[in-house]
Amino acid sequence: MKRINPSRLIPGPILERLELQMGEFYDHITHYPSFAVSSHHPLEWQHLLNEVRRRNAGGGEGREPVAILEFGCGRSGFPSWLRQQLGSDATALVTITCQDVTATNQAYLQQVADQVLIAPLAEGVLPPGSFDLIFSTHCFEHVARPEALLRTCISLLKPGGALLLFAPRYDLPFYLSPSCVNLPPVSRLLLGLRLLMIRLLSVLRGRPAFLIDTNPACLDRPFVRDADAIHWVSAHDLRLFARRNGLEYSLLDVRHRASFLSKQGVIDAFCKLAVQLQKVALLNP
Repeated sequence: MKRINPSRLIPGPILERLELQMGEFYDHITHYPSFAVSSHHPLEWQHLLNEVRRRNAGGGEGREPVAILEFGCGRSGFPSWLRQQLGSDATALVTITCQDVTATNQAYLQQVADQVLIAPLAEGVLPPGSFDLIFSTHCFEHVARPEALLRTCISLLKPGGALLLFAPRYDLPFYLSPSCVNLPPVSRLLLGLRLLMIRLLSVLRGRPAFLIDTNPACLDRPFVRDADAIHWVSAHDLRLFARRNGLEYSLLDVRHRASFLSKQGVIDAFCKLAVQLQKVALLNP
């Protein structure tokens, strides 16, 4: 079996083994960037701030705070950043739950978040319809079962709630995840051609692929950035998932305003995922 395949074609035991291996990797790595320094992504987080303000607009006495879940949070700087932006009203305006699969940052998270969950995000872990906003910043590329995770997130949203995802994306032809950095050049070229076919068939069939690397480079060589990006994120997959599940799909602007011909301009245009999936509000009876 090829090491990179659509997730639905990978046998359950192989995915379970991959999840176990990745769990051990995160538990034992000592120099992982997201565990060493608090994250800071104001371009992405500005969209969360806008949503919080929009949902609180016109609110009065008795209005519940906007409930936010950050999954795969690492050493998140989001709670402190958001409360700083909201000022003295932050406690009344938001509640923040941080989730991760490793307890490395648990003590830190308990100081900045209202609630901390150290466990895989799966059905039954949290009550359905608990959150107004769910998001992740540079986590979605590290999950072995992206479609299952998306379904769980949608079930956790209240009607009218939104899921915001920020991650690298690998739709640009021959732009491959660093998880395959250990492959020789010829193998990478052939893999790039194969991925073009997979993406094309996925779009033609109207079914997302959610490509997974079951043997990422991070497991057998010194770590380099995103060598643990086992999910080769595609904006096409997210668009197809939204269409198949009755969600509103929209792109979010996280550009740095660099020249289109510059390296940053190319990255912003082709290599970054920034999308919102809106759960349609229930109609009034």
